[in-house]
Amino acid sequence: MVIDMQHGIELQTKESLKLLRSFNIPFVIALNKLDRIYGWKPSSCSPFSVDLQNMETTRQFENQVKANLLQLASEGVNAELFYKNKDLKNVVPVVPISAHTGEGIPNLFLLLFQLSQTLLADKLLDTNSLRCTVNDVKCIHEHGTILDVILLNGVLNKGDSIILCGLNGEPIITSIKLILMQPTSLHHRGRMGYDIVKTVKRYLCCMIVADGIENAVSGSPLFVIHPGDDIEVYKEKVTSPMKDLARKVDKSGIGVYVQCSSIITLESLLEYLKDEKKIPVGGIRLGPVRKIDVMRAGAMLDNHKEYAAILAYQVVVEKEAIEVAEKLGVKIFDSFFIYHIVDTYMYYSKQLKLQDESVVFPCILSVIGRDTVYQIRNPLIMGVHVDSGILKLNTPMVVVSKTLDKEGIPLKLELGSITDIERERVKIEEAKGGENVVITISVMEENGRRYVFGRHFTEADLLYSKITRKDIDILKVCYTDLVMERDIYRCIVQLKTVLGIQ
Repeated sequence: MVIDMQHGIELQTKESLKLLRSFNIPFVIALNKLDRIYGWKPSSCSPFSVDLQNMETTRQFENQVKANLLQLASEGVNAELFYKNKDLKNVVPVVPISAHTGEGIPNLFLLLFQLSQTLLADKLLDTNSLRCTVNDVKCIHEHGTILDVILLNGVLNKGDSIILCGLNGEPIITSIKLILMQPTSLHHRGRMGYDIVKTVKRYLCCMIVADGIENAVSGSPLFVIHPGDDIEVYKEKVTSPMKDLARKVDKSGIGVYVQCSSIITLESLLEYLKDEKKIPVGGIRLGPVRKIDVMRAGAMLDNHKEYAAILAYQVVVEKEAIEVAEKLGVKIFDSFFIYHIVDTYMYYSKQLKLQDESVVFPCILSVIGRDTVYQIRNPLIMGVHVDSGILKLNTPMVVVSKTLDKEGIPLKLELGSITDIERERVKIEEAKGGENVVITISVMEENGRRYVFGRHFTEADLLYSKITRKDIDILKVCYTDLVMERDIYRCIVQLKTVLGIQ
């Protein structure tokens, strides 16, 4: 795992740590950007050492390392610098490096070799059984779609019949046409073509050219079918990872729709959603987001709108899918970071839940004059000027009386709710700041107090919407753009002062 020494642990670092520990994977931490320490004297591609640095630079290095180790400890990771670490099994070694100058890289490689030989010795034993995994499926010039595979054990030959898993969960059976390798010379990598070989053996990464692999799945196991082998056994082996993931989908079909680029990423996202965030998953698929995926996710719109969403991790979202999603109202959350997708979705889900609740909008009204008060008792009918905010139907209104209660606080007279708004004898649903309208205020409750204009309040008193702390919080989450308008913002501030809202 690589950590930026200057920035420390970030959100993606925390997610990576959780995944590593959940799968019990041993790891080493590379503390990068050593060369960015002020005054650091670089030593290109050499082992790490502080001998060349002055006292002040060494002190800065020690402080930054200490800060990063404390952050790791707060995440439950016991770590120490590799040359001080006496217990490699229980304490994670930290290697300061510079990817820019190459300093510390030899120490990192040596440590990885040592840990592999001690902690992973049983997994590195040479066996004849084939252990091969599809790392990526991509297109390259001249050869089209290829499989980028990691061969841990066994042998692959040109012409071998192979079987692997497809995007739809069905097995793909094909033959190896070509095996490509990166050029042996590092100087030629990226400048020349690939080396074509007939055979590859264990502990190698190579590329396979074959027919019908366009829908192959990254993360799928790959097997060689020999004459006389039971193909059904291999079919079960390559499809079992997808079947295991399908079992994690909610049987009711209620939940979000999840799409990833590989089996490994899909497994990681499902674990994160179900175990940590408690978000139900109603469907899964590998590969790009298409129109059909949006249609499937849209099944949640009628009864579970908060789940009418696609969480797309490291996949392409097709243009047609975006258009259909906008038309239906299905939300697509796509990113290359798990935490970003989930956090954005959870914020969206919270917005939907808050929108279902009734919210009082901020407004302050003034009575235009006595001659515009058409009815002084319930229901009150009067002409008003919207001084600020936005006036909507069903808004509860209060007047702050000059009369004080026992504690010396002005009494708040609850006049009732706005049941009608008219502008030039035309009924409207809302009025904005600066407009003159005629309103009707009614007390709907049988036991509600009825206030009379001229006796309990006059045209000199302002009318305030009875807004609460909860209303303000909902407005900030669900109507952020509206709250950011200067008039609305000032209205909320004034209401908080007048009504005593914390």
